[in-house]
Amino acid sequence: MFDIGWQELLVIGVVALLVIGPKDMPAAIRAVSRWAAKARALAREFQQGIDEVVREADLQDVRKQIQSLESTDAKSEIAKVVDPTGELAKDLDLSGIEKSLDSSARALTHESSAGSTTPAASSSAAPAEPAPTPAAGESPRQNDSPAAKPTGTG
Repeated sequence: MFDIGWQELLVIGVVALLVIGPKDMPAAIRAVSRWAAKARALAREFQQGIDEVVREADLQDVRKQIQSLESTDAKSEIAKVVDPTGELAKDLDLSGIEKSLDSSARALTHESSAGSTTPAASSSAAPAEPAPTPAAGESPRQNDSPAAKPTGTG
């Protein structure tokens, strides 16, 4: 910090001992220690204030970038990058497909809101579940299926 070596400190100590005297030296050392602690605290507070200003400046830059991104139209930006001349869009001409997809989606939502049932729900016979196959080493259970139960003859 001040680049003071031990030799300079020794000279300062001897001069302070001669000027202040041995009787008042402990009080002088305490006062100097307090001043040094206050100076360190002020330096720390100043550094924290500078760091906070830097962080706020960085945050404001980020806020400006986000606001500029919010105002841009992503669809048109992507279209500019992918097809800058517009030839690809003319060649593909997907407008008819988009319209047919929209109309079929509207028809599906209209049918579902009208209460139409799906073919699986309207069929009266539900498909039978296949019987579970026994694992290796297990014997098949005969009491699991209703067809395997004995018919009351005894």
